[in-house]
Amino acid sequence: MVSGADQGPAFTAGGDPRVTAAGQALRRTKLDELPQLVNVIRGEMALVGPRPEHPSLFDWQAAGNDDLLSVRPGITGLATLVFRDEESVLAAYAHPDAAYREIVSPRKRILDLHQIRRASLVLDARILGLTLLAAARPKSVARAIRRLTAAV
Repeated sequence: MVSGADQGPAFTAGGDPRVTAAGQALRRTKLDELPQLVNVIRGEMALVGPRPEHPSLFDWQAAGNDDLLSVRPGITGLATLVFRDEESVLAAYAHPDAAYREIVSPRKRILDLHQIRRASLVLDARILGLTLLAAARPKSVARAIRRLTAAV
């Protein structure tokens, strides 16, 4: 991102002028996530788990948040798969920040809680496999992701 980007909105939508051309390429290919493997090796993150939410959106009093805080954050998860093209989703709204707060963030929370409450090695393996497939062939996983999240 360009210098001073942290002074703008907390969320980025497609076409955000704060994202450099190199940053757009890294985001499109999801290579911007690779440095987080260092956090996994250090034990600070897991490969599969809920992504941390922006602090301004985290309601410490809300029911279920104890569950969210009880697990290590992950690089990928159900919400990550469902909203893997979040920037383009938000770009469709006149007010991306409001859309994120009112539509995307609540849906991510539901997906994260579903994943935590049904945690298993099989589910983690499916999420990891779909994540790798989505990175290689994004359009080929849409149906599998819908099946995986149909009960949510």
